[in-house]
Amino acid sequence: MSEKTTEQVPHIFATGQDHLLAGLACVDLRIHWAVARARANGLDPHDEFRGLYISEAQVDTLLGYELGQHAWRMNGNGHDAHIPLPWPQVLAEARRQWQMQTAVSRSANIPLPLDDMARAFNLDEVDVDALLIALAPELDPRYERLFAYLQDDVTRKRPSIDLILNLLTDDFGQKLKWRQRFTANGRLIQHRLLARFINGNDREPTLLSQYVRPAAHLVEHLLGTTSLDEQLGDTAVILPAPHTPPQRVTAEFMAHLHRTDQSADPAPWFAFIGEYGVGRQEAAQQLAAAAQRPLLALDLHALNESTPGLAEGLALALRDGRLLGAYLYLTGWDDLLVDDRPPQAVIRPLLDYPHTVIVSSRSDWRPAGHTARRRVFPVTFPTPAYERRLQLWQNQFGDAPFDLTGVANHFRFTAGQIADAAATARDLAQWRGEAVDRDDLLAAGRAHSNQRLAALAIKIRPRYRWQHIILPADTLRQLHEMVNVVQQRPTVYGQWGFGRK
Repeated sequence: MSEKTTEQVPHIFATGQDHLLAGLACVDLRIHWAVARARANGLDPHDEFRGLYISEAQVDTLLGYELGQHAWRMNGNGHDAHIPLPWPQVLAEARRQWQMQTAVSRSANIPLPLDDMARAFNLDEVDVDALLIALAPELDPRYERLFAYLQDDVTRKRPSIDLILNLLTDDFGQKLKWRQRFTANGRLIQHRLLARFINGNDREPTLLSQYVRPAAHLVEHLLGTTSLDEQLGDTAVILPAPHTPPQRVTAEFMAHLHRTDQSADPAPWFAFIGEYGVGRQEAAQQLAAAAQRPLLALDLHALNESTPGLAEGLALALRDGRLLGAYLYLTGWDDLLVDDRPPQAVIRPLLDYPHTVIVSSRSDWRPAGHTARRRVFPVTFPTPAYERRLQLWQNQFGDAPFDLTGVANHFRFTAGQIADAAATARDLAQWRGEAVDRDDLLAAGRAHSNQRLAALAIKIRPRYRWQHIILPADTLRQLHEMVNVVQQRPTVYGQWGFGRK
């Protein structure tokens, strides 16, 4: 009977936090190895003045190093000191086990925020390890002392770019190549995952001497928080998914939008154009819900006036949007347009966003030079026709004892304006302690129409009726006919179809 060896099935992470801590354990091995090498190569942890001055002996040692060599990589003769544990093999095996556990946990649909983030920003292993090194002191303060020891300076408690690169590679050529990851165009810095900073009074530090720290919001996200960066304040919000069919737009309209959204590659950019209340936000919420995505709404006008400012605030919002896999819904777009075109500083990062972008505006616009990168679909939301307006009024007051056709004809309202006017009419009636009547609707309609002229006009409540008009019978009959023409116009041109002939 032959023996069969069975490879152990990788353990599934119970939570995303377990996955994160396992990744940090791999980084912890790197730091252990670095400390062991530093001790073996002459860093004296008992020297109470170490890191506070540079001795003549240290200068002689530095002069003996080859290009790219550092204190805990090799000794002064250019040879590795004896390290009993085969650290490279230990590191490789730990990383392999973590990757296998990550794969089986993802197959089991375990939420893994760190792995999701790596996929969202196209991070490779080096990026992830660099991020974990920077993250370590945020989760365990002991790493501050370890980093100070490795950097030979008790004040340097955060990892510098130089330290991170030394922890990741011994190859000087590779180190020169990987330093680009920490420039302004590197993924970690560009997407606001890591932030560079300086320590002390050095006004012109080298790139390698600068420190990095993870964005505060990123730390909380990796620990399971799904909120937005607090720096965005009230300028951004995750809109709730709708639980009812669309009210302001038709189901056919939404079906067409959804088909376009799902068939476009790359993800489309919708330009929703229309006045207040036509259903632009409702359509965006329905579209995101159909795709099973959260919807991140961002007020660009408010963002431009906020503390982060437009450029930095937009970068933070796009980072959070990627972290959540969210569709974007942007308002305040009209305020950014110059000659009917948005600034390129806003267009470029939005074109790079991997998910659907929805821009809501009152005026029509077109971006320049976008066709090679992403499709922009203009979607006009018109003011509803008479039949639709009547239906919306009936939805509000279907059991009313008075005729709603006159109100629907008189006020060319959007669905949102009708909802606002209906609420105002109910308030007027409740103040009197009576049921809503036609006069309440007319008063509410006037209150919500031409509101921009309110400062120039004096509103009155009509007191006169037909019987108060004194005119010759023939002239009065003509006046009645003119009123009937206006009142019946929706029926003749809409229901009977004369407006389409």
